[in-house]
Amino acid sequence: MTVNLLRLLLFIQNAEYQKNLDWGYDQEDLVIVSVYESRYFNVFRNEISGNPDIINIGEAQNHIGQSWNSVLKIMIISSFIAVPLCYLWMDWYLNLTYDTRTPLTAEPFLLTTVVMICTSLLTVLSQIIKGARTNIVDNLREE
Repeated sequence: MTVNLLRLLLFIQNAEYQKNLDWGYDQEDLVIVSVYESRYFNVFRNEISGNPDIINIGEAQNHIGQSWNSVLKIMIISSFIAVPLCYLWMDWYLNLTYDTRTPLTAEPFLLTTVVMICTSLLTVLSQIIKGARTNIVDNLREE
């Protein structure tokens, strides 16, 4: 439970940091479209470039902080840091507080890490499926 509370606290702090972070460009009136092959992006760019309301068109392989692999790597690295630290802290605290106790094992920490990663992967997968089912042309017409 302590590990999950620590992760929640760090997640909230990181979300606040990301919300106030200067990305180096104005995020207002910004449209991000995921295109999986560059030839489709070129077709899309050619179609919308004639619109006088569009100021600029850019492309990137991944939007900053939105790469699937980078999110997974960050979760794994943070787990490698958080799990041993929480294990050591809890072991120290329990030894300090209780004379006799059951031994503390690594399984609960590893299980929470696996559950966290699986939950995150399912969340990202559901967003990918939702994005794949939407028609970007209809979304642009509404804007």
